Amino acid sequence: MYCYELWGNDTFSNETYICGTYIHYSSAWRAMKKLRLASQETQESELRDTFWIVRREVEEQAAENESRHERIRSVHERMHSDMEAVMKHVAAVYLFARDAATAPGIHEYPLPEDLNASDIDSICFIVRRQYRRRTKYEMSLHVKFSDVGECVGVTSTLAWGTLEEIRGEMQRPEAALKYAHVIFDAIRQHYCSIL
Repeated sequence: MYCYELWGNDTFSNETYICGTYIHYSSAWRAMKKLRLASQETQESELRDTFWIVRREVEEQAAENESRHERIRSVHERMHSDMEAVMKHVAAVYLFARDAATAPGIHEYPLPEDLNASDIDSICFIVRRQYRRRTKYEMSLHVKFSDVGECVGVTSTLAWGTLEEIRGEMQRPEAALKYAHVIFDAIRQHYCSIL
């Protein structure tokens, strides 16, 4: 038994995506026709998406879908595990960041054992001088990931101003939650990129 998959290619980003799976070729053809008309109305001719139909065996398609779902489940489990591990250490990360705000440089948080088991490779607080304004500094949080031999990092600016202003920003009670949100966003971005 066969099914028909409708595929599309985003010409601008050169990414291929699946639009749907149909039991009958005529259903897939009608859906493709609608997508082509919609893309003619909304996209320039040079950047218009392209569409095509692929005939597949139902069993092959079901096995591929199950494999894809299993991979997504696995990645989500790892992501939630990393988030739970980070949540246990939010207070320690906050105290470390508060101490790091006293001097320019790269201050790397010593990862505890349960975070070493995650994809998180390092958590750094970077205090650097803004050269356009001699007395201004920027404090950033950099989370680096290591997965399949490829290192990827996410950097987010937390505060900027004089060192005293940055230190004052660190004393606010909601600062710890802000750092946690930045780390959680970095974890989400990382795991979405490996799906």
